[in-house]
Amino acid sequence: MVDRAALIGDIAPCVKPTGTQEESIRKALDKALNELLLALPYEKLAGLSQSTMAELVAVVKMIDQKTCEKLSVLWEPKRKLDPELKLRVRKDLLALLLKERVRYEPLPAVLEIARQDGASISKVRSAAPLKDLKDLAKKWDKHWKAAQETRAVFEEHLVALLKGHEPLAKPAKK
Repeated sequence: MVDRAALIGDIAPCVKPTGTQEESIRKALDKALNELLLALPYEKLAGLSQSTMAELVAVVKMIDQKTCEKLSVLWEPKRKLDPELKLRVRKDLLALLLKERVRYEPLPAVLEIARQDGASISKVRSAAPLKDLKDLAKKWDKHWKAAQETRAVFEEHLVALLKGHEPLAKPAKK
């Protein structure tokens, strides 16, 4: 088996490619790196060196939107990308790589249990898809109706519940 990466490293200093060849080589290397990245399990990130992680962060800053979305699906399979999350998927991947946020796991259906999880508020604000927020609102506060079906409205209400506000009482019958 040929160690292609080592061979490229050995040959590269000996050649002076034309501008067109340089561009072709860069595109081929970018494609190979994207394919490797899309095969990299999230669990393996913890074992990478700091310098490799820094390079990985730089690569994520450069890759295209579709690759970012595919990488998000690979690393956070329980997080479904809605249109709003797709707009910020690169930022979210970088936050994940830099350990500025935890990997998304759906919040518990029981409010009291979710209140005990210290990451619940950040999950609501930064990682949860709108569909999950709507589902949680129905489970945590059965009688609440959103004035608008926006992410901000659901986030605000769910965070208030997590901070201790009580769900709305059942409306009185007329």
